[in-house]
Amino acid sequence: MQRETNLPDPISGVQQIVLNAGDAVIRGGEIEVRLAVTPNLSISAQAGYLDGAYDRVTADLNGDLLVNEADRALEIPRLAPWTYGASVDYEQPFGPGVASLRVAYNHRDQAFYNDTNLGQLAEADMVDANFAWEHGSGHWLVALYGENLLDEPTWGGDTILPSSTAFGFSGGARPTFSPLNKGRVFGAELRLRY
Repeated sequence: MQRETNLPDPISGVQQIVLNAGDAVIRGGEIEVRLAVTPNLSISAQAGYLDGAYDRVTADLNGDLLVNEADRALEIPRLAPWTYGASVDYEQPFGPGVASLRVAYNHRDQAFYNDTNLGQLAEADMVDANFAWEHGSGHWLVALYGENLLDEPTWGGDTILPSSTAFGFSGGARPTFSPLNKGRVFGAELRLRY
């Protein structure tokens, strides 16, 4: 397994090194179901499970300058055990076009973000909705949408920074670089096809 390690560095803040980490076994499964309740209404659901562990480690993953059992005991990063969700889609002819409504819910378990298992990606429950009307010619569509309607705080990474005042450390939890994803978003869209 090839990994890109993110380790704190007192000069640059973060040191990224791509290395051959060793061997790992990852097992999992997915299931997806779609049910047409009526010609206009459908319900979808999906679930996935992943489990993984290192069999053999050939590189220092935790930054202690040793390759040993401590590295092998680390969880594989970005491997959320459970993901699942469901959506409801409804379409109905309306005037000279078709109106559609979609509401979706998706869940992702918490997972470690980096190889040291210090940074984490938060568990997240996302609800999105979309209402659209498309003209029968197919040349234009107008839509209203909402994303992350529960306003869940999520971030795109959680890289551990050095424990020094230069990087904001004044005691307590170690500083991290964790770019936030967007919170609740409402919007409108106009699509023209020609």
